[in-house]
Amino acid sequence: MITNLTQSGKLSTLESVEYGRFEALFQNIMHVKPFLWQWRLFNRFLHNDLPDVIDIPTGLGKTSVMAIWLLARAFNPELPRRLIYVVDRKAVVDQATTIAEQLRQSLADNPSCSLIAEKLGIDSQNPIPISTLRGKLADNRAWLEDATCPAIIIGTIDMIGSRLLFSGYRTSKWMRPMQAALMTVDSLILLDEAHLSPTFVQVLSFVHSCRQMENLPFKLPSLHILPLSATAQTKDTHQSFRLDSEDVHDAPVAIRLAALKRLKFVNVKGGLAEELGNRAAIWDEKCKCVAVFCNGRADAQKAADTIRQKLGKGRINDVRLLTGARRGYERDCLAKHETFRAFQGKDPTDGRTRYLVCTSAGEVGVDLDAQHSVMDLVSLERMIQRLGRINRRGEMSGGSRVEVLVDDEKLNQHIDNMPDLVTVREVLMSLPKLDNDDHNASPQSVDNLLKNLSQELRQRVFTPAPPSPLLNFAHIEAWSLTSTDEHPGRPEIAPFVRGIVPDEVQTEIIWREDISLLTRLDSGKIEQAIESIPPNPSEILVEMTRSLTDKFVKRLEKWKEGNSHSAMPFSFLVVRGDHVVEIITIEKGLLFGRNGAQFSTIPKKLTSELIRLFSYSTLWLPYEFGGLDEDGLFSANTDNAVTEPPKNEFSALRLEVNLNTEAERPLGGAWPFDLDHEENWEKTLRGKRWRRIFKQYLPPENGQADSESVHALEYWVPPKSGRLNGETGAASTAQSLKDHHTWTQLEMARIADRLKLDGPIKNAMSLAARHHDQGKGRELWQNAMKTDREPASVERPLAKTGNKGSGYLGGYRHEFGSLMDAMINEDIMALDEAHRDLALHLITAHHGRGRVFIPAYDPNIVLPAVLEEQMLHVAKRFARLQKLWGPWGLAWLETLLRIADVTASRKLEETPHE
Repeated sequence: MITNLTQSGKLSTLESVEYGRFEALFQNIMHVKPFLWQWRLFNRFLHNDLPDVIDIPTGLGKTSVMAIWLLARAFNPELPRRLIYVVDRKAVVDQATTIAEQLRQSLADNPSCSLIAEKLGIDSQNPIPISTLRGKLADNRAWLEDATCPAIIIGTIDMIGSRLLFSGYRTSKWMRPMQAALMTVDSLILLDEAHLSPTFVQVLSFVHSCRQMENLPFKLPSLHILPLSATAQTKDTHQSFRLDSEDVHDAPVAIRLAALKRLKFVNVKGGLAEELGNRAAIWDEKCKCVAVFCNGRADAQKAADTIRQKLGKGRINDVRLLTGARRGYERDCLAKHETFRAFQGKDPTDGRTRYLVCTSAGEVGVDLDAQHSVMDLVSLERMIQRLGRINRRGEMSGGSRVEVLVDDEKLNQHIDNMPDLVTVREVLMSLPKLDNDDHNASPQSVDNLLKNLSQELRQRVFTPAPPSPLLNFAHIEAWSLTSTDEHPGRPEIAPFVRGIVPDEVQTEIIWREDISLLTRLDSGKIEQAIESIPPNPSEILVEMTRSLTDKFVKRLEKWKEGNSHSAMPFSFLVVRGDHVVEIITIEKGLLFGRNGAQFSTIPKKLTSELIRLFSYSTLWLPYEFGGLDEDGLFSANTDNAVTEPPKNEFSALRLEVNLNTEAERPLGGAWPFDLDHEENWEKTLRGKRWRRIFKQYLPPENGQADSESVHALEYWVPPKSGRLNGETGAASTAQSLKDHHTWTQLEMARIADRLKLDGPIKNAMSLAARHHDQGKGRELWQNAMKTDREPASVERPLAKTGNKGSGYLGGYRHEFGSLMDAMINEDIMALDEAHRDLALHLITAHHGRGRVFIPAYDPNIVLPAVLEEQMLHVAKRFARLQKLWGPWGLAWLETLLRIADVTASRKLEETPHE
């Protein structure tokens, strides 16, 4: 049944929504008037008639599908609860993030949106969760807090794809099944510019087909896949959503479709990058903004340097680089820069011409509107994306000029390469002819060209999909065994998500102030610390391994030649996946491994050694190593120290504490409150309900004993950090086991009712909630958590403590103890076999273990044979349930209990026991 607004503002029942009604809803939430195509798509969403692909020319607001989904979800609860927006580029300002934040703001603050907010179940106190897997919202994990409310998640194909396949990058193995479940159950995945990610499209198709073939005891919420593209490489199908004849005559659409771009090819002889800069500089003082597009990062830097030389030293900031090889922090800073803002219609007042020099990072996902452009020649789909960033809104009187620089001699040398750039030029020159050898590259002309392009030509002018390994269900099953560290059938995830691209070996770099302390610990403790506070995308720079290593070695050579830093020894980490590969110390330009082994002193040999070490790894560097230039790129020629990105309300606090004097030193960043003037910082943090999740005493520096002071490294997280691993049993206040079980059961009932789970499943999950932490009642656990230090007014046994530190558990996991107790519980054992299996597994897996392994130790059981038998039953039970519910279905049921558990703990913290 479809609902609609009447003139009175009340609800009535209609089969569709008239344009006038939709226009009012859309303007209230987006603050712009909708296009006709957006109204047509909205009505299809209302009827659950989702297309197979949305193929709309660039510049016509494809990202607004997010708003269309949200409005339709308010009136059609059968639509998925979670929207996952995937972009292939780490764009400077992801337009999807901007729109998501605008939607949330409108729903929270605009009275005209109150009806929509009410039907979605959100308000100013509980806004719609938004999580971007980069930038300032990257670490909030808000989308994991409630499986029953709408949420928006935005990320790259690497971040989303790895999570779909139980292998989330920079995610602990305990969190991976939870994230896989929430991305594949009750979700709509929008893949922007799908033509850029053919391998990932295959992954999405495979996951979707697996979900459709499920034959489950209870129908789980579905998964929908919706690719978005402005350059679809296939012909029309009846399920493709495209502009129709009415849309073409929609006045604002018509203006953008006809936006004139005068395309001209210019032949050059050598020095292509410098010539791009020279041609761009000609436009100085003749227009407001000029975009320069380069195929490679090195060419982009040369072009930018050339423009800066032409403009003079006082104009350095009028030229900005937009590349993918920078931290999220620098990308976000660029978004606020006046040069970048000039390309979004926010005109600087000084009237100077601004330049943006882009690699492929500027082709997709960024709302740029340049007046003129110069570029090199690339594949056809990339050329179309570039053209979409010029005169985007059709506001340039007389049109924009686009010069494509080509070195004919070099072009003909690579005539057999794919894509065939000679043919790309021929295809573009078939666009309608204008005067002076110009061609009309308006969106309408380009769209007509694509429609008439033969399949044979498409294959020659588009970038071919990279080869990729065949994905099958056995891979999914192997990856879903997330609680095992090693598995012979679990290959690396990257080739399945991106394809096999041997030339794109990458290394990540992270600068943090606590590195000098971390490197004093053993590898196991370092890994615990990293898992406690994983790197935030705002901290991470990604660079091609070979290029990075060359620059790294050059920096070392400078140190050996007497650089001012040469006498400063320091250490850094090389981490691969979840494991520390090496701890390296640099002293006077020489490198030493953790065991004292020296790396080669011959630059060429050292480079080859480091390439092997750095490939697919993450370097954790201290601030003083420096390495970022003025454009935020890694450089061998800068000695500037790197500073910590500023923190936000979800950030963790890192402290170095002198335990003798209780003096503390916050490590990096700006924090929500000042600790410097607090007499008792620990009491202050606990009073604000912060939790300590990591504490480790530091060995003396340089191995020398220091009898006067003992230092510790501590990590604290705020109460709404969204860290759901729950490994410590710690909270800001003590909680009784009885209260925790009662509140978890109530929360589980709320979730089951909102998701309309059937009776037997609801009952099994309720019993699992009622008994999931029973194993914490063991005397061993109570003593280890030092519950005797908690107030006597809190009923024993305890489920949570104030985190005063934990003692010896001897390998005991409370989930296993809870399982042993559940197996003699009359209510659970009275369930039929399938639901009994489910209840027992949920208890075992409520912290991510039991997939397929959990440590089998219980102080109440003394016979090893019994423990081994129960450990085997855990594995067999998991296998039976995964076959019954499917990998994602079982993970989703686990997730519901995990959310109920965490929510109950949080609510108890907010209403502490008196």
